[in-house]
Amino acid sequence: MRYDAHVGVVRSGQARARRVGPALAVSAASCVVPSIDLDGRPCPCVDGWVCNPDTMVCERTGGDGDADDSGGSDGTTVGETTVASGGADTASAPAFDVLAFTADWSTPTSIHWAWDVAGEEADFHAYEVWIATSEAALTAGTDVHVVDDTINPELSRWTLNNTTDIDAVVGTITDGLQPGVEYFARLHVLDTAGGRTSSPNVAVRSTTSAPVSAYVVFADDPPGGLTLPECMARVDSAPAQASTHHYAHVMRCDPELGTSCTTGGAPECWENLRLQNLPGEDLMLGNGEFTDAFVEAWVAIDGVDDAAAHGWWSELGIATGDGSWHVYRGLTLRADGTYRRYEIPLTQLGLTPETFDGIVTGFRVGSTFPDATTVRFDEVRIRW
Repeated sequence: MRYDAHVGVVRSGQARARRVGPALAVSAASCVVPSIDLDGRPCPCVDGWVCNPDTMVCERTGGDGDADDSGGSDGTTVGETTVASGGADTASAPAFDVLAFTADWSTPTSIHWAWDVAGEEADFHAYEVWIATSEAALTAGTDVHVVDDTINPELSRWTLNNTTDIDAVVGTITDGLQPGVEYFARLHVLDTAGGRTSSPNVAVRSTTSAPVSAYVVFADDPPGGLTLPECMARVDSAPAQASTHHYAHVMRCDPELGTSCTTGGAPECWENLRLQNLPGEDLMLGNGEFTDAFVEAWVAIDGVDDAAAHGWWSELGIATGDGSWHVYRGLTLRADGTYRRYEIPLTQLGLTPETFDGIVTGFRVGSTFPDATTVRFDEVRIRW
């Protein structure tokens, strides 16, 4: 089973991750599910186990490795809180407490998971989200997809980069899923002492049904209206989904003016790539259709150094018939040179059946990018 994933994080008005002082002590027993003997299970492996490349099954690491009577071992059992220890007399309390882990919205190919974690940034190493199509598989650690910072780079961060406020990472969007399927997930918080704190619960949500209708905002042909910046070009090199054309913009960060079409040299700058004043038409969405309607856009980022070019705090949205913008903020756009599909429900843009006039007159996607980064977008639609 193959998944892709994407993390989206703090939006305006969302709760921030809590900071708790060094006296924090959480009972490990409160986060333990019955131990499971993981010896011989298929790779990937949890901490305390290694993958044998010849057999592609998990084996115990060094030490005595003796399992206890309950089937556990020196390794990490799925769903367990573990602590790093220098010996039985020096064990410390886990560095974090997962206060909540839920799934709050979904589209046909993505689910947004959200969490509230208490702890100190100084102790934080990374987040992992494990997902599977059954709770049994998730608990056993079989047929599980591990979403970590190699897939979503912001999972290695306690707070987002390139933000005015301190915006904590409190959510993730897993994408590449199948429509109408139930998915189960558990959050893991890794600390700098080598410990792991797991959510005591398994969060569950189904993706929505595959859409049957679509309105094209942009796909190949010039959409009319304005394109901004003016130097953003409609080109035919490497568009998404075997289409013929897409829009591409090379960031030029002027030391004096910020974004520019001619002069670069500054380390980074903010830009919103926009299609606006488009000749929209009424989508005629009924209240029931609006519930699952979403904006779909394919976005790619090509950085001189992809590792530094992620759009850590980004926004994506549409303009409606009166020209007002409705935007999802705090999304992280991955810079890996490949197109990724982003699906955002209209409800997450702050729209309701009463406030949406049924007309789309613009699209925009923006973030802070390093100088000379190329940002591309293609295949923008409203689907329901």
